[in-house]
Amino acid sequence: MIPMRNGPESFSADSPPFYDNKGAGDDVFPANNPTGRDNNHGFEGLTVTRGGNTLYVLMKATLNQEGGTSKQTERYTRLVEYNITVPSAPQYAREFVVPLPPYNDPTAKKSKNPKMAAQSEIFRIQDGQFFVPARDSSAGHGQSSSLSVYRHINVFDIASATDIKGSVYGCANCSIATDGGVLNSASTPATFCSFIDFNVNSQLNRFSVRNGGAQDASLLDEKWESIGIVIVDGLAVLAHPKIDIGNRIQRLCVLRR
Repeated sequence: MIPMRNGPESFSADSPPFYDNKGAGDDVFPANNPTGRDNNHGFEGLTVTRGGNTLYVLMKATLNQEGGTSKQTERYTRLVEYNITVPSAPQYAREFVVPLPPYNDPTAKKSKNPKMAAQSEIFRIQDGQFFVPARDSSAGHGQSSSLSVYRHINVFDIASATDIKGSVYGCANCSIATDGGVLNSASTPATFCSFIDFNVNSQLNRFSVRNGGAQDASLLDEKWESIGIVIVDGLAVLAHPKIDIGNRIQRLCVLRR
């Protein structure tokens, strides 16, 4: 997952700050590192189990050698699990493949669709089940397009997923998928389910906000990049530790398939 350029590690995002001459001469080569996480696509999701002994981190999108240089091929990303029973000595425990959801961009040519929605956060529910938000880009308040076509919180479950930890998929240029985004048949990804669509105007309008339309204070912003669960009246079950929300979500996902 570590980005490599011309041999050594290179964590540059190929976006130098605006110094004199607009940063001329500060670019890196090649602009897209051949292997590892893409520019500005590192670990963006982080969550810890209730007891504080296990940490999960999720890559924003696909590694470059696995299709990460194109929104059409960045289909599969990686979830890494660490044992943090001793916080000062975290141990790499397991690793899984997580699929990213596709969507159709109405501003793009037919040949450029579907695209994959990158993620920016995870929230552990229980027992290997997670909430994950994913969205399109450049759509919303202050953007060229005010209408977002994909802004969801989804669910994924790693109970049946292959643990890919090890040398086969763990080296600098090892791949779980082709550079065209086709997953290796030996790897079973996490089970993925669409859950909440935030772009439904009939619901948004109840709170005097909306998706699409004029660029004003009621328009949703482009970036939704965090998740939390709170207790609110009848919805308290979502946060109650004795309620099996995981099984309820699992049944919902089965019904939606």
